[in-house]
Amino acid sequence: MMESLHELLSTLAPGLGQGRRLLRLHTPLGPDRLIPETVEGEERIAGGAGYRFEITALSPDADIALDDLLGQPVLLELMTAESRTELRPWHGHVTAFERLGSNQGAARYRLVVEPWLAFLDYRTDSFIFQDATLVEIVESVFADYVGQGRLVPAWRWDLADTAVYPRRSLTVQYGETDLAFLRRLLLSQGLYFWFEHQGAPSAENLGEHRLVIADHNKAFEPADPVPVRFHRADATEAEDSIQQWRVSESRHAPNVVLASWDYRTRQTRSVSAASDAETPIRTDAVDVPGQYAYPTRSDGQRLADRQAEAYRAEQTRYRGEGSWRQQAPGQRFVLIQHPVADYPALCLTVHHRIRNNLSAEIFARAERELGGVEHRAPVRPRALVDTQWGQHTRDADNARAPRKPDDPNPSGFYHNHFTAIPVDTVYRAVQRDGHGHRLHPKPTAPAMQTAIVVGAPGTPVHTDRDHRIKVQFHWQRGTKAHNRQAHPSAADNAPATDAAGTWVRVATPIAGANWGSHFIPRVGQEVIITFLEGDIDRPVVTGALYNGQGAVDGQHNQTSGAVGATTANAPAWFAGEAGAYAHPAVLSGIKTQALSTSGQGTGGFNQLVFDDTPGQLRTELSTTQYATRLALGHIKHQRDAARETDRGHGAELATRATGAVRAGQGLLLTTEPGRQQLSADGAIAGLSEAHQLTKALSEAADQQQAIVAGDDKTPDRAAINALADSHDAAGQTARGTGTDTAADAAAIKTTQGGAGDAPAWSRPDLILSAPAGIAAVTPADHIVSAGHTQSLTANDINLLTQNDTSVAVARGLRLYTQGQTPAADKPNPEIGIHIHAATGPVSAQAQAGQATFAAEQDVTVASTEASVNVSSPQRILLSAGGAGLTIEGGNITLTAPGAVTFHAAQKILTGPASGTPDAPRLPASPLSECEWKA
Repeated sequence: MMESLHELLSTLAPGLGQGRRLLRLHTPLGPDRLIPETVEGEERIAGGAGYRFEITALSPDADIALDDLLGQPVLLELMTAESRTELRPWHGHVTAFERLGSNQGAARYRLVVEPWLAFLDYRTDSFIFQDATLVEIVESVFADYVGQGRLVPAWRWDLADTAVYPRRSLTVQYGETDLAFLRRLLLSQGLYFWFEHQGAPSAENLGEHRLVIADHNKAFEPADPVPVRFHRADATEAEDSIQQWRVSESRHAPNVVLASWDYRTRQTRSVSAASDAETPIRTDAVDVPGQYAYPTRSDGQRLADRQAEAYRAEQTRYRGEGSWRQQAPGQRFVLIQHPVADYPALCLTVHHRIRNNLSAEIFARAERELGGVEHRAPVRPRALVDTQWGQHTRDADNARAPRKPDDPNPSGFYHNHFTAIPVDTVYRAVQRDGHGHRLHPKPTAPAMQTAIVVGAPGTPVHTDRDHRIKVQFHWQRGTKAHNRQAHPSAADNAPATDAAGTWVRVATPIAGANWGSHFIPRVGQEVIITFLEGDIDRPVVTGALYNGQGAVDGQHNQTSGAVGATTANAPAWFAGEAGAYAHPAVLSGIKTQALSTSGQGTGGFNQLVFDDTPGQLRTELSTTQYATRLALGHIKHQRDAARETDRGHGAELATRATGAVRAGQGLLLTTEPGRQQLSADGAIAGLSEAHQLTKALSEAADQQQAIVAGDDKTPDRAAINALADSHDAAGQTARGTGTDTAADAAAIKTTQGGAGDAPAWSRPDLILSAPAGIAAVTPADHIVSAGHTQSLTANDINLLTQNDTSVAVARGLRLYTQGQTPAADKPNPEIGIHIHAATGPVSAQAQAGQATFAAEQDVTVASTEASVNVSSPQRILLSAGGAGLTIEGGNITLTAPGAVTFHAAQKILTGPASGTPDAPRLPASPLSECEWKA
């Protein structure tokens, strides 16, 4: 009875027939639990994860748990022409395992074997790398996989000079798998990778596969290319060979031009690299890789050179097929015995198809019980162009002829096709396809995102000299992530501090040379992020947002509890529902907050408010510091967003502290209407009238001899002249002029319109004018000091004091009244000068001169209740009509041209006596004349 497949496979005990197998598969399941049947796979430089093999295997065990091998290391070995014992190893991990079919206990399985690097394609992440080099970024990602399951990541760097790779201020992995992120990062810098394999069937991990990352051709091995014959594949041949060889040539290798704007140096760095292609048609590949894509011109030149090298590497391509089992990517070899020439080459990709040399009976049973194995035709890369030369085949039919399963000649069980380039061509991976699209683009950044402003711990605002801030995105993971998720690597990529991100520029409506608008978002605010040219590595802050849910008819937020550095930011002004808050959002403007309370909004503030209520328009500039404000229009009490009671109309400037108004060329305070800034027609007319009236009164006083002895006439001429000067100064006009130099103005287009004259005082006067009156009131002191003071009224002046009035004059004092008949409506018909003391004495003294009392009419000296004393230390003369009474030298002399009559009830004449008068003592304290200095 014919044995079943299960029985046949069960007889394959460990060690039995191992020496004759072309393929050997070692797994943690044990020897010969899986017997390789067919293998199809591909290896390539910088392609995918490096390699991928699909293996079909037969097993006497149809009940292998499918998850037993997932992630486990396996070793596939291939017998080569060089040795039956030194096998070619492929080490990797199982990434897929399925049962294709089973019958009577036997089964066929399919395994997908890939390197540890393939597992990086299973994790999608968003992560920010700051101030890190390319090597540091790659090492950081690889480190996350060390110790994960059965993975034993191994890698080595082979770089010509690590110093050429600068630190990158910001590198963002956004919604990418780790593999896609690292591939685009490495390939964009001209780096590439492949794997080296070592087999160790008796070791726990069955061997090792090591990733090699390089940037120069010297990293490829061996140094001396391996010779391989261009020869047929036949059972009689002792060596493997290549049976097909095709050379493709393309002249399309453009010059590379890169241009990138760098805002820090304010220039576009343009670099170029020549293609070295001999072609009559010049072509340029102009690439704008984004803003500040490279920090220095030398870095840009390196990138341009590597792109040009990538184009040159595409010019000449070798494509072939053969049975050379040692062929591997990154391997130098030379094709010999070719009818045209020998071809030193560097292998880039190899596609393997292998069928194990199991017994014919096993293959027959497997096909009968489990069905045939589907084999895909080898994928052959198309040529870059249709023009080809040097296509040669050496016994190609024999190479592809089907073999019997038990044929000992391995050429019928192994076949490959490959691509290569001339060995002296610098290899770089091309960055764009034939349509100009990037092969490994950055992830498309969303048009906008929001983020939270972060800073150093305890600081309400974190910025630098160049108007930049730091932000933390919502997708960052870490100890203080907004999504409350930790990063699986335990790396704190969301600390909610200045370590969360790099410096990000803040857009502003105006930005000029030492001028512009300045609003720095503060820690905790939510801001809008836009990405320049869609580049996830180039964020810019373009605005800020309110968030949370504001309280109804009140300030602050209903949403409490911060995540990370987030603060709850509700708008200060809003459309309310009741009371003073009930308005249709008529308030707009700017409100700032004291730094110490930025996160709470409960401290002092500055604000510029525009109230657009119809019929009640208002503009208010205010600060809580000393309750200082300038209000214009319909003035109201405002508490946050509440429009409360009216306070007035017009303008109000108020502060609880000190205030000052300064004008270097003149200041006008007036209640008069005016068409121009310094229009003061009423004040000028008043000055003119005052000048005329003062001059007339002064001339009248001169005519009445109302002058101080020793002075010229018109002693108040200085005040009169001052009035004239003030009138003339206030009446001046000027045409507007600029202060720019001619050189500055020459480059500016002439401004038209607005010509004309405007009031422009000739000296910096202060003019107060009010047609309805001016009141200066204080319960304390009122001090007026001037070089010349002219007080003039068209009607009356009343000087009233509750206590004393003192007038001190250094020189002369004159009081003059015209004494005209008063108006009929005057309550007091008296005219002239009146000095009255309701209580207390009246004293008039000339301490260093004469005192003269004269009148055209009567002079009356009387005491209503006491005495009248007239005294002199020398002489007293009383005279009238030629008669007189002289008291002098102790004698009294009575003289008269006529009769002298005495009337008395009694006449008493006694001896001599004397009386000493009690005369006042006059102090000698002259008032010093002070000189006024302007």
